[in-house]
Amino acid sequence: MAVTASGPVKRGMRDYTLNLDGVNEQHIDTDGDFFHIQSVSVGAANILLRFDDGPQITRQQGEGNRVYYSRVSITASAACALVVQLGYGYATDSRSSIAVGTITTPITPALHNPAVPDVACAPGVTTQILAGDANRLGAIIGVASTAANGVRIADGAAAAGAGVLVEPGQSLPLFSQDVIAAYNPGAGAITVTVTKFMKT
Repeated sequence: MAVTASGPVKRGMRDYTLNLDGVNEQHIDTDGDFFHIQSVSVGAANILLRFDDGPQITRQQGEGNRVYYSRVSITASAACALVVQLGYGYATDSRSSIAVGTITTPITPALHNPAVPDVACAPGVTTQILAGDANRLGAIIGVASTAANGVRIADGAAAAGAGVLVEPGQSLPLFSQDVIAAYNPGAGAITVTVTKFMKT
C-alpha cells in the first residue's frame, strides 16, 4: 500500500502515521531531504527503511538523518504504530533524557571565607595546611610569585612526586573536607597562602 502526498510541493516536515504489521512494507510517495522517527508504539521495535528502492537501513525511535528521496518504504521488526516525519527540513533527536528524583538538598554557597594565617612549609617535609573539616566546602592554596620553588598539594600523603604541583605565582582551588597538606621539595622554607570556604 502506498501513501501519496498530494498537492503542490511545500518545504517543511510532515507527520505520517502508519500501522505496521512487522512483515510487509508500506510505501510513502513524497519528496524530501530528511526523515525522523517520531514515535514507535513498541519501544523495542526496529524501523526498517528504504529510500527510492535503495538498500534497507535500521533506525529506532528518535533517530533520523538527511537523505534525498521521492519514495520511502517502511516496515518494522514487530507490529507497531509508527509516526515518521518526512519532507524538507530537519528534526531534533529525542532519544536523550534524564530521569532524576526530587532534589531536596540544594548546594548552597559558602557563608564566609575566614582569614587563615600563612603557613610556612619547611624544606623536605610535609606540612599540614588545613585540618579535615566537615563544615568546609573548599579552599584555595597559593604560592607567592617570589617563592624559590613550588610545593606539592594533597592530603596528608603529599610527598616528593605525589600531589598537585603548585608553582610560584599559582593558586589551586580544592573542593575537599579532607586534610590539606603541602610537601616542599626545595632547600628553603616556602610560605603558602590560604583561604577556605565554610558552610557556616
